[in-house]
Amino acid sequence: MRKRYLIVNADDFGYSYGINKGIIEAHTKGIVTSTSVMVDSIAAHEAVNLIILNCL
Repeated sequence: MRKRYLIVNADDFGYSYGINKGIIEAHTKGIVTSTSVMVDSIAAHEAVNLIILNCL
């Protein structure tokens, strides 16, 4: 039997500071395995910095 993998994607990374915090927390706890960044949103720069600081 083949191994199966579950990908849990968190949309809207960078949309707001609260969403950023929730996505980072969910990722560090092993829940979220991928995300997509809203590059034109208010918290996009923070999202990029969080990726760098958390070695994601």
